[in-house]
Amino acid sequence: MAAAAAHSLNKLLSQPKAASKSRATGEIDDGTKKLRRMILVEGIPSSIDPTLRPRIWKILLRVNELPTDTYLHYVSRGPCQVREKIRNDTFRTLATDKGFKERVREDMLLLDRCLQFVDPELYGYLRSKNLSAEIYAFPSILTLCACTPPLDQVLQLWDFLLAFGVHLNVLCVIAQLLLMRDEVMASSSPMRLLRTFPPLEALPVIGIAVTLVRDLPPELYDELVKHPFEVVH
Repeated sequence: MAAAAAHSLNKLLSQPKAASKSRATGEIDDGTKKLRRMILVEGIPSSIDPTLRPRIWKILLRVNELPTDTYLHYVSRGPCQVREKIRNDTFRTLATDKGFKERVREDMLLLDRCLQFVDPELYGYLRSKNLSAEIYAFPSILTLCACTPPLDQVLQLWDFLLAFGVHLNVLCVIAQLLLMRDEVMASSSPMRLLRTFPPLEALPVIGIAVTLVRDLPPELYDELVKHPFEVVH
């Protein structure tokens, strides 16, 4: 199964590049749609062919050129002299940057609104415990769920997010909540459970997230799609 998927993806990737004049615009769009569909249905079998994920991510991120020699040259230079200063300043900068704080706040409000719509009972229970997304979902929103191991599952989830849009990360966080819903609802102190999410399982999370897309009202989903790209004033 995985070998067949790897063969199909390699065959698709070996087709003429999008810039080729021999391919019509419609064909290029169809190729991208097919790639996304294969990612959703079959996943990227990186264990069979480790080159697939970087090649596919380049396409999804629209990176046309990434010369190996240039990359290795920069890596060989090692850390810059002010590396530690930059690392130390990052936390302080993000904590006080108004634009960053407003962006994160918008993400949290959207998560709360989406959860309230798809599962009002769970939302109401969390609110009764004074728990909002800003309290329990901050790390997952900030890292695109990379704060929850294992890494191979994070990469599989990122395949999905890069293929269909990072806005879906909000729904992926909600999906993780729904997977632990029974335990949360039965707990008198749900924050103990939400402080550290269970190990990530990409396929169930993706499946629930796709279902949630269909459940959300169009105007709320449209807001979700636009929010990563809107400028915060």
